[in-house]
Amino acid sequence: MNEIVKYRNELNKVALRNFKSKELDLFIAIISRMRNMEEEVIFSFDYLKNLIHYETSNSIEVFHKELKSMYNKLIRCIYGWENEDEIVRFILFTEYRIDKKNKIVKIGINQKYAWVLNAITEGFFTRFDLEEFIKLKSSYTKEFYKWILLYLLLYIQIL
Repeated sequence: MNEIVKYRNELNKVALRNFKSKELDLFIAIISRMRNMEEEVIFSFDYLKNLIHYETSNSIEVFHKELKSMYNKLIRCIYGWENEDEIVRFILFTEYRIDKKNKIVKIGINQKYAWVLNAITEGFFTRFDLEEFIKLKSSYTKEFYKWILLYLLLYIQIL
């Protein structure tokens, strides 16, 4: 597969602690494919399942449930930053539609803040292989993996 995930380091500041392992896989796979996309991106169920090596023995209802659960948690995630002059908070994704009949997911991105996924040539960004991430089993390990990569990249850039 060799799918490379890239996003601005600001995204690492969002706590994804309540996400289950497969929900994190879905989230990371989605953001890896949303880079440089328009306002709305459409994913087929089969495409998403293939990206995250989804267990084929799970029913379609289980997949619907995981898609729904992932976004219910994601919508509660607040992105942003704070400095001497301002405090900024926003939601990165504006819409999430699971079309069960056509077996697709439509995701809208907040265009004002799409740079979190797109502007990876400016400043610092996180980069890793989706395949490696998916092989990690627990959500704690996946979060640790993202953080350790971030710190290693920062350390290398300081040298």
